[in-house]
Amino acid sequence: GYELTYDIGYALGSAHTQVGWAHQTASHNVVVVNERSQGGGDSGSGGSLYLFADLPGLKLIEASSESSYAAQGVTLYRRTLALVGGPTGGYAIDLFRVKGGSQHDYLFHALADRAEVAGVSLSAEEPGSLAGTNICWGGQQLNDGDMAGHPNQPYWNPPPGNGYGFLIKSQRGQADGAWSALWPVDATNGVRLFMAAQPGTEVISALAPGIYPKLPKARYVIARRKGQDLESQFTAVIEPNDGNTPQAQPGRTAGVRPPSGAAASATSSTLEHSAIPVPADVASPEDGRTPAPSQGRSASWIERVERLPVTGPAGAIPVIALKITRHDGATDLFYSSADTAVRQAGDFAFAGHFIHAQLKDGKLLVLSLIGAKEFHGLGWRIQPKHDSCEGAVAAADYESNIITTPAPLPTDGSLNGQVILFDNPRYSRNTAYRIVRVKTSNGQTRVQLDGTLRLGKGVVAAVKDGQTLTSLIPHEYARSVNRKAGSGFFQGKRIRTDTGATAEIASVRHGQPMSLTVRSTQGFHAGNVFHYDDVQPGDQFTIILTASLTQTAPGQYEFRGQSEAALDPPSGPTVHVVDISSDHAR
Repeated sequence: GYELTYDIGYALGSAHTQVGWAHQTASHNVVVVNERSQGGGDSGSGGSLYLFADLPGLKLIEASSESSYAAQGVTLYRRTLALVGGPTGGYAIDLFRVKGGSQHDYLFHALADRAEVAGVSLSAEEPGSLAGTNICWGGQQLNDGDMAGHPNQPYWNPPPGNGYGFLIKSQRGQADGAWSALWPVDATNGVRLFMAAQPGTEVISALAPGIYPKLPKARYVIARRKGQDLESQFTAVIEPNDGNTPQAQPGRTAGVRPPSGAAASATSSTLEHSAIPVPADVASPEDGRTPAPSQGRSASWIERVERLPVTGPAGAIPVIALKITRHDGATDLFYSSADTAVRQAGDFAFAGHFIHAQLKDGKLLVLSLIGAKEFHGLGWRIQPKHDSCEGAVAAADYESNIITTPAPLPTDGSLNGQVILFDNPRYSRNTAYRIVRVKTSNGQTRVQLDGTLRLGKGVVAAVKDGQTLTSLIPHEYARSVNRKAGSGFFQGKRIRTDTGATAEIASVRHGQPMSLTVRSTQGFHAGNVFHYDDVQPGDQFTIILTASLTQTAPGQYEFRGQSEAALDPPSGPTVHVVDISSDHAR
């Protein structure tokens, strides 16, 4: 593929740019809380996977990592990413939910040192950096990646130590509605970010260096929100431009208006053009549409991005309904929640974890259901019988990577290749595997997994007391990414010797030797080899089920689902239900 977004990569580990910028959370396309990097203080690292789906025209993942910002009081840090469509007209959606802390910065950048912002009037270029007017590390980079004036200081982290001092030449503006930005990567290719309206959003544009001066710089665009015990839902659409999108037409300008005086000069030097031409059918922000900059390149496929009001019961996480209006006449609807309660958004009813519907001319073209129980709209009502398969682990075979459960599961091959999630109230996060096959034996269900159920092994160095033992073999999973705090990864996991002794882990302190606090050290002795079990009897599992409906010809549809479903189409269309067991039979 063609690289559009940009991670600056790695260099000499002791270089100031590596330590102070590349290692910091702010250098990535992610949300930063309170201008702190992930894992600081008593925060850990790692998180849980909730959704993972691969359907025609939709690839989806949803995960969270609240532990990364635990020290900042964050209780929700969850991201949903989906690739939608194909090579032509395709795009990604990014739903980033955060709760806790007092400042949320959604950062995005691409492989370009310019970004054309529409829908926001940016200020004149500010001196210094986002860390302060007296700090400008992004402009003090030497050829070796170190900072000018600080020789012979390997591994030095330029203050304030969070990377914000590398974001220079900044401009700011208040977003009163939806807004967008375009990064022109070359004469033809680029990438656009559309951001749905969210009250209280400040948009900041800033320039950052590459890992070395000879490597590309990147223009960052930041959506910033502030408030006590802040809750944000950043709802973004990311669209690549490869020259195949509809051509721009002469029309009025939208978005950034030319400021006067010094502001005009600063805006032009940074953004090249502050007045951005858009197609005639792309309206200005006042009518609620998302302005799409074009700058003489191909116009966007996307005309409008907007959040839809949702009515119904409150969810464990904020429910998001998104409407994307396209220039080809199609409309994409997205619904995202953490449960299967029925809710209303516009003229549609949704119940499920993630639903995508594409419409055109009042007809349903495509419907994708992930962990869903109902879709109702345009005369259609589709109700899968099950949104997931659930059960408990009765036994685990660590040699064959097979778990046994009394729960009945389909053995027709429809679950082959699907993701299974294991969890336990004692764990700090869940764990995920792919299913190879499902069989029944002696009234039990046996699930073969792709990957070992062992996380590694240790050797008992000493048994310190009834709840503490040490291991001669340290385990990297025991410490967080920044290596300053414990990860909490092994909390609730089991260690087991070949002689049958077992113990539940309460905590681990990385080191040589490594210290493990367990519920009981009974049965463990110096010299014993033990294994860390990733899955154990008593764990609960969930398999999220999927379904899809696709128009194959006018008035003709094909339905594929991992669960039986009640299909009630409007009068006229015919639906062919595909037996997916034949697709997956081994």
